[in-house]
Amino acid sequence: MQPSLRMLLTAAAVSAAAFLTACKKDDATSTGTTTSSTNSNPDPIAVSTCTSATGMAKVLCLADAFKSQLDATQLTTLQRTYAVADAQKWSNLPQGLVQSANKRIGLSFGAMTTVQVQYAKALIKEISGTTANEG
Repeated sequence: MQPSLRMLLTAAAVSAAAFLTACKKDDATSTGTTTSSTNSNPDPIAVSTCTSATGMAKVLCLADAFKSQLDATQLTTLQRTYAVADAQKWSNLPQGLVQSANKRIGLSFGAMTTVQVQYAKALIKEISGTTANEG
C-alpha cells in the first residue's frame, strides 16, 4: 500500500475513533436512572497480530484490525471522503442537544457488536497513549 494511502486511511481511522467516542443514549428506567447490559461497556481487546508493532505501525495495525470487524455498510460509514460540511457538524455537545441537521456522522458504539466496540477501544487506547497529559 502506498504511504500516502496508508496515511489517509490512518487519518480516517483516527477520525472514526473520535466519532466513535460520541455519547450513546442508554435506555432509562422509570426512576430516571440509566441501565446497561453487561456487554454495553466492554474493555479493549488485545489484538494479538499487533502486539509486536510500535508507534504508527501499531496504530495502522489496530485500524486495519478494527476495519476487518465491520460489515460493508459500517465500513462505508467509517471511510468517508473529507468534507468541510461534515467537519462543521462536529460538536462536543451531547447529541440530544444538537439539531438533527447537525448531528455527528459516523458509527455509534450502540450500533456495533461487543467485539467491534472492543476493537474500536483498542484503537482509541493506542491513539490516546499512556503518558499523563499526553495523547
